[in-house]
Order: sequence, then C-alpha cells, then structure tokens
Amino acid sequence: MKVMFSFVPDLGFSIIIMGVIGALIGCYFFLNVMKVSGDELKTVVIGIFISILAGLIGSRIIYVIANKLLQYFYHSSEGFYFKDGGFSLYGGLATGLVVGYLYLKKKGIAPWQTLDRLAPFLILALGISRIGSEVYGLPIARDALWTLKIEGNTYHPTQAYEFLLCYILFGYLWLRLKSKAYHGQVILQSIVGLFLIKGIVQISLDVPLVFGPITLVQLVSFIGIIITTIYMKFHKQNSVPLKQENVEKYDISKTWLYIWVLMFLSLISYYLIQG
Repeated sequence: MKVMFSFVPDLGFSIIIMGVIGALIGCYFFLNVMKVSGDELKTVVIGIFISILAGLIGSRIIYVIANKLLQYFYHSSEGFYFKDGGFSLYGGLATGLVVGYLYLKKKGIAPWQTLDRLAPFLILALGISRIGSEVYGLPIARDALWTLKIEGNTYHPTQAYEFLLCYILFGYLWLRLKSKAYHGQVILQSIVGLFLIKGIVQISLDVPLVFGPITLVQLVSFIGIIITTIYMKFHKQNSVPLKQENVEKYDISKTWLYIWVLMFLSLISYYLIQG
C-alpha cells in the first residue's frame, strides 16, 4: 500500500530533546517575568500548553500544505507524504500566537502585555531547539573551522547560523521589553525579526526557487515583514503611549555578556551533537 498522507514526521532524537529543553527554559523565564501566582498562574500555564499544542498542529498542517504547493508548482507526481518533513515555523508561530491571544483575551488577561513578555523567551526557545536540528546547508568545497563534516562531505552549519541570529534577536527584545513605547511593540518586532532571520538563513540552504533567486520562505518572509510593519504602525497609533525607561549601561553589558556565553555553549553543544 502506498502511503499518501502522514501527519507525524520522522524526527531526530536530538531535535526533540533540544526542542523540549528550549521550551522548558523559555517557559521558566517567561513565568518568572510574569510574576503571577494562584489562579492567574494556572490560567497562564494552561494557555501556554494550549498555544504549544495549537502551534504544533498548525505547523505540521502548514508544512504539508506548503510542500504540496511546491509539488504542484514543479509538477511533481509524489503523494501527500513527507516522511523526511517536519514542521513549518511560520505555521506554528501564527497558530500558537493567535490561539494564545484569543485565550488570554477570553480569560481577561491583558494579551498584548503578556505576549510582549513572552516574545524574548519564545525566540530563545526557538534558538535552543535549533541546536539539535539535523538540517544541513549547502555543500562547501573546502573544510573550515565552522563547517560540518557529514559522511565525508562538508556543509554549511545552517542551524548554527539560525540560533546565533535568534540569540541576537533575543538580546534586543529583552532590552526592548524594558523600554518599550507601547504594548505589543516587543511581540510585533519579534515577528519581524524572525521573518528576517528565516530569510537570511535560506541563503545557505539547498531549497527550490520559486521566483528568480528567491525561495518560498524568503518570499513569505518579505511579505510578512511588510504586513507586520504596516500593522505595527497602525497598532502604535491606536495604542496608549508608555513612558519609556532608560536601560542602564550595566544591564546592557550584562545582557550581551550572557548572550556571548550562550552562543559559545550552544556552538559547542551543536558540533558535539552533529558529530
């Protein structure tokens, strides 16, 4: 029997482990920043689990649909089966955030303020999860200190590029959270930053082109940046301005010191996992 559809992909053990670690670390720091207790803490935790579940389902569905569209675009006769496939980051992020926003609004918890606090740690969790990813980039003719050696071939460490960029975005968002101009600024800027990261990382991947030298993800990223930026301006105009606080130089230096340490430890872990 030919398998025409598979909902659950074959994922590597390392990406599952690092994904769980990233999620736990992100949730821990997010709940610490929220500083809630009792029934409100219970509500927020339930919201996290609902959003994660919705994100996983949405990411898989969007991934399957996107790949089917690519098959149609290239006139492929393959079935609706992606055993080597995984999840769409865009699909998971969009689904999780929408469900989380609606849940918080229904429960009477300020959604934009909560999502702002979530944004840095969401990006941190995504970055950590990439340490275990087994997606390699384009082959490289010569070995270098930073390249991956897999079965005699040399590749771009694409996932390392991605988690390093995620950590930089995390540092910026964490500092922005302390000096935001309006509620919703941090989460919206995190979406723009993530679109930008995904577009940049595509340069080192061997993926189909859909419009000249542009990949499908880069096209979606470009459109996403434009739409989100336009919405940011609209949202800012309709939001109550906040008194922006100055971030101390000590806090800035400490934050980026932690980021550099995190980068160093993550790179060591990445190359040990990838062998």
